[in-house]
Formats: sequence, C-alpha cells, structure tokens
Amino acid sequence: MIYTESRTKYFISFIIFFLPIISWGQTISIEGQILGGNPLKGVAEAHIFCENADECQTVTDSTGKFKMQVPSNTNYVFISHQSFEDQIIKGPFKNDIKNKIVILQEKVFELGPIEISAKPPDSYHKDLTQKLDIISARDVKSLNATNTADVLEANPNIFIQRTQGGGGSPILRGLEANKVLLMVDGIRMNNAIYRGRHVHNILLLDESVLKQMDVIYGPSSSLYGSDALGGTIHLKTKDPIIGKINEKPNTFGNYYVKTTSASNELSTHADLNIGFCNWASLSSITYKTFGDSKKGKIKNIGLGDVNYYTVSQIVGDTIRDKIEANQNRYIQKRTDHSQLSAIQKFKIRLNSNVNYTANFQFNSMEKVNRFDKLQLNIDSASAKYAEWYYDPYSRFMFGNTLEIKKSSSFYDHIYINMAYQKIHEGRVIRKFKNPIRLKERDILDIYNFNTHFIKSDLGRKKHQLNYGIELIAEQIASEGYEEQIVSFKETRVSGRYPDGSTFRHGGAYVNFNINHKKNLIINTGMRINYSDLNVAFAEDTYNSFNETIENTEQSSFAPSGNFGILSKFNDLKIRYNISSGFRTPNLDDLAKLGEGAGFIYEVPNSNIKPEYIINSDFEISYYKPNENSSTTISLNPYYSYLFNAIVRAPTTFLDSAFHFDGQDKYYYYSKANTGYAYIYGTPLKLDYTDIRNSWKITGGVSYTQGWDVSGNEPLTGIPPLKGIFGVKKTGTTFHMGLNIIYNAAKKINQMSNVELNDNRIPATGNPNWIIYNLSTAWIISDKSRLNFIIENLFDVNYRVFSSGINASGRNFNATYYFSF
Repeated sequence: MIYTESRTKYFISFIIFFLPIISWGQTISIEGQILGGNPLKGVAEAHIFCENADECQTVTDSTGKFKMQVPSNTNYVFISHQSFEDQIIKGPFKNDIKNKIVILQEKVFELGPIEISAKPPDSYHKDLTQKLDIISARDVKSLNATNTADVLEANPNIFIQRTQGGGGSPILRGLEANKVLLMVDGIRMNNAIYRGRHVHNILLLDESVLKQMDVIYGPSSSLYGSDALGGTIHLKTKDPIIGKINEKPNTFGNYYVKTTSASNELSTHADLNIGFCNWASLSSITYKTFGDSKKGKIKNIGLGDVNYYTVSQIVGDTIRDKIEANQNRYIQKRTDHSQLSAIQKFKIRLNSNVNYTANFQFNSMEKVNRFDKLQLNIDSASAKYAEWYYDPYSRFMFGNTLEIKKSSSFYDHIYINMAYQKIHEGRVIRKFKNPIRLKERDILDIYNFNTHFIKSDLGRKKHQLNYGIELIAEQIASEGYEEQIVSFKETRVSGRYPDGSTFRHGGAYVNFNINHKKNLIINTGMRINYSDLNVAFAEDTYNSFNETIENTEQSSFAPSGNFGILSKFNDLKIRYNISSGFRTPNLDDLAKLGEGAGFIYEVPNSNIKPEYIINSDFEISYYKPNENSSTTISLNPYYSYLFNAIVRAPTTFLDSAFHFDGQDKYYYYSKANTGYAYIYGTPLKLDYTDIRNSWKITGGVSYTQGWDVSGNEPLTGIPPLKGIFGVKKTGTTFHMGLNIIYNAAKKINQMSNVELNDNRIPATGNPNWIIYNLSTAWIISDKSRLNFIIENLFDVNYRVFSSGINASGRNFNATYYFSF
C-alpha cells in the first residue's frame, strides 16, 4: 500500500489528540416533539444543537420527536429546519425536561444574503458581516445533480467551466482555479501544483455525502489564507449522529440509484449511520459511470459540429493512428469516465465537553480524456494528439478533529485539526503518429495542522473573538517516463515539476465581532501568512536551454484583512465590507516545465512574489415576511482591484521561439508579476413565496466585467451575464417546478488575446443561449422519493463560455431515494 509510510504518523496523531482529555460538567436530558405546518404535525429531520457545541446535537425522527443530552451550563439550544423559522430553547437547565412541545412557524429558506464569521463548521451563524450562500443537503437532493459542480452551477452567481467529460471548474466574481479556495471539512484542497485557468478537483468529492456547501464571495484570506481571491467554497460532509443514552443504537441510512440519458450515467450511493450513546460511525460509498455525452440537436449559430476524432491501433509491431469520422455527430466521443467516492467517519464523545472525530476520505476518477485535445472540426492531417488523458486522479485524506468546550479568560471553545492528504495526479500524452507515449506522475504528501479558538459573550454586548493558527507542509514527487507503445519499454525523463520539492506555509489570524446595540454589527479581522518554497531542480533538467538553474528557496510574507458593517432597519439590511486577499506563488507558478495553451512552452522563473486583491462591496437587502407570503430582494455591487498578479509573459533569458518535437513552433513563456486588473459586478436576487398556496418564485442575475490594465485589454476568464428564473409548486406528495437558465453572448471585442487564441472558444465568439428544465418529485412515503427532471427541454446545442465541450442536450434524469 502507498500509505504504509504514514501509519506511524497516524498513530502519533491519535496519541496527541487523546492526551489533553479531562472531564467537565454535568448533562441534562431534554426530550420532546417539534410540530409545524397547518394542520400541525411532527417535523421530521429538524436539526437541534447547542450553542457552539458539536457534542450536543440530534435530529428529529419521522414524527418530530427527539431526545438529547445537553451540558447543564448551556445557555441556548437551537432548532433549525429548512422549511421553518429557527427557534430557541433558553437555558441554563437545572433539571431533566420531558414532553417538551415546540411549534415552528413556516418560512421560506433564503439562499441569498447569509453571513458568516470565522466560526468553525456547524456553528450557529446569524447577523454577521461576511457574505455567504449556503447550499443544504436538501437543496442538493432536489437538484438531482450529476456532480458537485452541477450543484454550484444552479446558483446564478457561480459559473462552471468544463474542458472534458468529468470536468467542472468554478468561477467566482470573474476569478477561477487557483484564485478560488476549495476546502473540505476545514482542510484545503488547493495545493502546491494547483494551476491557473481551469482545475477540476472539486469533482473528487461526491455531492451525496454533503451536509452543506458554504460559498463565500470575494476575498476571504483573513480567515482562510492563500488563494481566497475570488472567494472560498467550503464543502462540509455529513457527521455521524450519536445515539441516545439507554436506548438502542441510532441506526439509519440512505440509498439512491440514478440514471441520466444524455451521458448514459448510472450512479448508486449508500450511506449508513450507527450511533451509540458515546460514539457513532458514518459510512458512505458512491460509484458513478458515464458514457459518451450527447449534445443538443437544435443548432446554435457559431457552434460548429465536431465530426472527427483521433483513434489508435497497434498492428503487429507498428502503431497506426488515424482520423475517424463520427458516425453520430451529436455524440461527443471520448467523454466516458467513472468515479468512486468513499467516506468513513467516527465520532467519539469522550465526555460532555470533549469530542473526537476521525475522518477518512478516498476519491478517484479513472482515465478522463481531454475532449478538446482529441476532437477535430474537419477531416485533415492536422491532428495533434492521439492520446491525452488524466490518470490517475485520486485523493486520500485522514483527518482528526478534537473539539473542547471549556470556559476560560481566553476561550470557550477550541477546535484542533490534524490531517494528512495523499494526492495522485497523472497525465498520459502522445502526439499523433508518434511511437512514444509521455507519462507524467505527480504525488503530493500534505500535512495540515490548525487550531481555532472562540471566546463568546465578551462584555455585555456579547462580542465574540475568534483566533487561531494554521500550518501546512507539502512534499512533491514528480516523475516522467517515455514509453515505447509497442514494446512498453520505459525511459525515465524529467517530470512536469522538480522532483523532491517542498512547500511550507501557514499563518496566524484573529477576527473580532462587535455587537453594538441591536441593529449594528461590526466585524474586523486580519491574518499574517508565511510561505517557504524549496525547489529541487535536477542538474540535467534544463540542459536543452543551455542554462544553469540551481536549487532555489523562496520565502514571503503576505498580510490580509477585512472590515465590515451590518446595519438593520426594520425590513432593510445594509452591509458594507472591504477586504483584501492574496495568493502565494506555488510550484506550478515558479517551476513548471512543459506545454501550455496556444503554442506556449512554459519554463521556470524563481523571482515571483504573492499576488493581491482589494475588494469593496455593498449590499442592500429587503425581506418582508407576513402570514401568507414573503418577499426578498437583494442587490450586491462590488469592485475588486487585482495587482502584482501572476501571469504568463515572454521570457527574458531565452530565445523567443523554437520547434518542439520537430513539429509546431512554440514560444518560451514564464510566470511573472506583471498584472494589474479590476473587476466589478452587480448580482441581483429576487424571491417570492406564497406560503398559503405553496408557490415559490426565484430569480437572479449576475453581471461581471473585468479589464486587464497591464495588457490594455479585457480580462481573461470573465464570464458573460447569467440569469436564472424558477417557479415551484410543492404539495403533500408531489412537487413540480420550471427552471430557466440564460447566458448572454460574449463577443470577440469582449475577449482577451489569450481567449482569441483558445480553440475551445468559437472563432466568432461564444453565442448566447437559453435552456428550460422541468422538474418533478413524487414523495412516495416518509422513506422513499422519486425525482424526475427533464433538462434542456428543447434540446438546444450550447456551450458554457470558455468550456472545451458542449453541454448535454435533452436529458432525462431519474433518481430513486430510499431511507431506512
């Protein structure tokens, strides 16, 4: 096993976590029933939890009943449900409580302007200044999404780029890839080889196991560190639910099977929770297979058909590559792939104030072809590649979380996290009619450590202080092999990155929430980050350039901060926030060696510094609830200035052009701090709910513009205007909805030179498109449900801007859910 070398580290991690455990406090039993609706009936799956305490939580059963243990000094117990207003049971508690009846008021869950502070996962966030969209597990289920990227794409403020089948790269406020931070259960997914333009790492985590997704817009580096320029996407997986004292184990689970017609998808998922009085286990596994995807038949002007593709055959001792006509021009060849995702979590209640959680995750995708590299618009001898695919593409994580609740002068709550990640990324590339296959393998060992302290109820105004430290160490192994495709003989060559390099980074942060009176909240924070990148250049790696590049070590400091004000006036809420973000240069920036898009050959440059962004945004929202309906309107203009940006630029120490592999003419480029740009936009959101008749109308528009000041041209990667409109009718056993998605055109004069030379973008510009989705859900029983969705109802042929593959045509999506 490749993970054997880490067993000693795992054992040490367990010992460290178990050492500080001592006992505090006394627990009180609370049992009762949650009621809601008209007429009143039990509310199932309501979430009940203590203030800032994971050890004190439960969910109601199918009749709304619950029973839980809470610390006697608990001031509040919160009750939360997607369809009802939050309720609070006030403490502290002196005696056991039985037959407690709580009646919830119906509401509409608002996915728009929700705020968050630097609190850890699952905290009760209310009336704070950091803007956030929350996507719940219930939302994920209703979407019938194929993957995690599809879930995000349903939000009008998020764009998803796709280069191949098995692709999905999120764009937040015009920034993408290594300028958007991805996190899973508090652990960073961004790493030392995270590249620019487009990455698809978010697909590695299965959407079925998500408890919720937090999407923070704009710079959030003061909380989360490097890469959080356009925003942060935090994926939070479900937690094991501990059982009740003196009762049978809390055993329940979920199963689903899903099929889609446009990509011949067959997916199946199962999860099982077993909860005893002091510990619980959650097991989850999902396997998905996809065939070649089918695009729409209604022609969209500007999107030509891809009628040919490259194929390979080995006949005897020779390789025969050829260009083959696509017999069905609506099928996008070589988009098939498969995906496996598995999670095992254990939660142990060591006492009423201390919890320990072990979190094992494994995710992999097999042989994901680069569709845009292997397809041809015309039958010609201009084919460049016979093979180009990602394999392997996997991630293993072992995380440990220790949660301690103990009142002191400096903290009330402590979260200690330690995690180990093993990431494999590989590329297999062979030029057309070339007998040699290049195989690249990158392996990362990543160690994470962070502590988070919370001190609540500071002073009479209940101010809150959050602070902590984070440390990350990465070891990078990068190998390359040239393989004779007939004899399979391999010759070692240089990998994409210097083998044996290390990347160490981390920071210290503090965040203070000031509750000034009832309608004014101030949030301020800052972070200092340090990074050290040691690049191990091999002596013979760059001999072909007649250059001597020795090992180099680069270190840098990067500060960031934020200041926000939230003010409430009856039904109006006004928020202003100014924040900064940074991205520390990684190995892909400083030491990449290889081909880039558009006949670019990238070479190292060791003189790079962090890039920064300063953002200012303003939001005004109106929320008017009454007995029969509710209305929400929000407007959120923002302006961001990006400076010292890391961009590709022509090298200064090598000749400008050369012939690579004796074929195409390439130009030497390297990364450099030469970029200055600004981005602005105006997201608008509207929700209206008729509570009495169970109707809901939603709408949202996102407008983004960007300008590259350094290049005096439009900024690369800025998506066009996006709009979403939806109407939904819910009933006792049947739901039905219509969803409309619109993307405006992006014309040639709105594109940068990089985009004009990108063969994934049509030569005439990206045309506008509009699609209609019809969704239904049949609630068969409390335990089972059938979702059926017709996506792209009118079978439109369209392509999301900057993507290398057309979207699916008319797609029949059916999913059967069963709970037990």
